[in-house]
Amino acid sequence: MTVLSAIVDSLRSACEYNRDDQAAPAVILWPDEEQQWEQLLPLLRERLTHLLSLGAYDAAKKTGPAVWIRCMIARTLPEADWTEKEIPVIYLPGVSRQELRAVAECPAPLMPLTELQYRGAFWSQANHKDWTVLAFLQASDGGLGLDVARDTATLDAMKTALQKLAETDVRDLAGHRL
Repeated sequence: MTVLSAIVDSLRSACEYNRDDQAAPAVILWPDEEQQWEQLLPLLRERLTHLLSLGAYDAAKKTGPAVWIRCMIARTLPEADWTEKEIPVIYLPGVSRQELRAVAECPAPLMPLTELQYRGAFWSQANHKDWTVLAFLQASDGGLGLDVARDTATLDAMKTALQKLAETDVRDLAGHRL
């Protein structure tokens, strides 16, 4: 399994719920305040047809403002071409979970998305913090449980080589200090 496959699996597992006492989440919210994951979006879009991104409108990349995202979730636009079983994943570059949760102080462009936190689920760590690349690689609970150095050089290299890292088999990374 590659790192990219693990990310996709983790995103899909974020929509797991107890069918006996809960409704399915309407969306998976993926806040990324530092925009660490952004360079992986082209690779993720190949695997997740239901991945939407907040940003300037680009129908081909399934990116648009909050109002457009709401229309996509409601499936009123032709670009909403994923199956009924798939729960849309909303990538929120430059947005933190706390920013979205503080409804009264939420910036106006995000307001149409604030209620989705009550009907959706967040893709987040077990401690409810947003996933960073480092956290996903290191965390044993929901992440890959890899041994990753935290020095500046390693973090910079990780950002630079994220696409290559995503294509690497997790077994090749395990048992080594990265």
